[in-house]
Amino acid sequence: MKPATFSVIALVIGGLWSGCTTPEQQPRSETSVETKTSDQIPSTEEDTERRIEALARFATGVSKELQNKGDLALEDFYKSVQADPDNESLAIDVARRFLRKRENDKAIEVLENATKNGEGSALALAMLGLAYAQQNEHDKAIMACERSLAKQPNSIVPYRTLYQVHMTRQKADAALATLQKAATATNASGLFLIDLGELMVAHLRAHPTVRESTMPVLKDVLKRAVAIKPRNAILVARLADSLQFADEPKQAAELYLGLLGRSPNSIAFRQRLIDIYLRSNDKKGAILQLETILKEQPTNAQANYFLGVIAAEDNEWKKAIENYRRTIQFNESFEPVYYDLAGALINNDKPDDAISVITAARKKFKAKFTMEFYSALAHGRKKAYGEAVKHYTAEELIAKRDEPERLTHFFYFQAGAAYERNKDFEQAARYFTKSLEIKPDFAEAMNYLGYMWAERGENLDKAKELIEKAVTAEPENAAFLDSMGWVLFQMGKAHESLPWLLKSIENTSVEKEDDPTLFEHLGDVYFKLDDLRNARVQYEKAVKIEAKPEIVKKLNAVQERLRKTP
Repeated sequence: MKPATFSVIALVIGGLWSGCTTPEQQPRSETSVETKTSDQIPSTEEDTERRIEALARFATGVSKELQNKGDLALEDFYKSVQADPDNESLAIDVARRFLRKRENDKAIEVLENATKNGEGSALALAMLGLAYAQQNEHDKAIMACERSLAKQPNSIVPYRTLYQVHMTRQKADAALATLQKAATATNASGLFLIDLGELMVAHLRAHPTVRESTMPVLKDVLKRAVAIKPRNAILVARLADSLQFADEPKQAAELYLGLLGRSPNSIAFRQRLIDIYLRSNDKKGAILQLETILKEQPTNAQANYFLGVIAAEDNEWKKAIENYRRTIQFNESFEPVYYDLAGALINNDKPDDAISVITAARKKFKAKFTMEFYSALAHGRKKAYGEAVKHYTAEELIAKRDEPERLTHFFYFQAGAAYERNKDFEQAARYFTKSLEIKPDFAEAMNYLGYMWAERGENLDKAKELIEKAVTAEPENAAFLDSMGWVLFQMGKAHESLPWLLKSIENTSVEKEDDPTLFEHLGDVYFKLDDLRNARVQYEKAVKIEAKPEIVKKLNAVQERLRKTP
């Protein structure tokens, strides 16, 4: 790189001669902090020579920086501040460079000299506190920050440093107290409030137990920031993100809508707005923004994907499938969409199409748990339970090796159901038991295992105990009520089973999910009680829903007996 030109060096020298740093050199949160400077014009010839030497050294340092000779540049910067030790603006500029390089001892030396004898601006003291903190001289850091705040109580830098010192000392209460004190600062700028809000958000993420007591303070800080009406787009976006965390999605959305009004082609702002809508369950708002993106960018895979997700949440499977397919069309390397599409196809009763999608995924991606999971579900929907079991087995092996956290109570329940339907009752019982070991109050697993045993006439006392727990958890669940009636019937208690089965059918009618098995069970009970006419009525209802051969056989048998009955 070429050496710095005269004009660049002259600009830097001019800025430092007048005691000012360039805007790029100002700290992110302190663009208006006053500093103590030396006289504007040197008073003696000696002062003039000293000032010229300092600026020449500084200019040499800038030139070396532009040539990527950072370490050599620091030597010249250090000599420049030694030549003019009373120029606080120069000291701050040089100290900032030392801090960036983690040469904290040099930064401390420069700043201590600039703030000696009780002198020094709020910014110089704040930076000294930061330097002490980085050097783990925490007591000195606290003292310097408190001196800075005494001079300028609405500067965020010393508060941030104090907060970090307390957190380093593992004093979370003191750190939070620092933020709460900062929240009382008057005449605070929008930048101060936005920075403070972000510090509070970070603290609450790390310490959620203080959320309830601290959230009102955070909301007030953010409300004050909104009232100032910041114009800088980056600051507005940061403020909106903090508002979203503070459970103020409406205000957050309004800020992003304002940003979109100023920058309508900003996909980043629109995507953030979509995220806010999705997190606050405002699906209409999210859909509007997603569709706006697609008008401008029809091939935007992410927008298509989120529209698919929203449609799937509303069980609009055809819409979900359409958007998921478009997502793959525009971004075939986005693996999650393959499994989302497979799930939508399974729910839309198209298991063969789901298997085709997963097969395509197998050709592109490494075998993993999710791939086997949806394969198992698809084969299960096809009633190809043997194939489903194979995939559950592969799924379990992959999870044990790569993702053990995937082996949840729900996984073992699903696998157990597949084994039961594949007539492997011993394995089914083993998987249901594992499910209940992980989640002992999982009513679905208790009912399924209990019913399986009841159906087979096995472990009836244990089956009844499990089903009773399931019914206690969900007393209006028609399937659970049917299981309770059936286990009692299998135990030879037909009279006791009758009210359970009647209530099961009553609840099923309300849900409009008639199941022939329920009417078959009730028919069996009436038949056992020698109430042949009611038995016939229930068998006829079951056959009307689904003419299973075994139910037709029972219906014929009861009709034959009725013909022979006087």
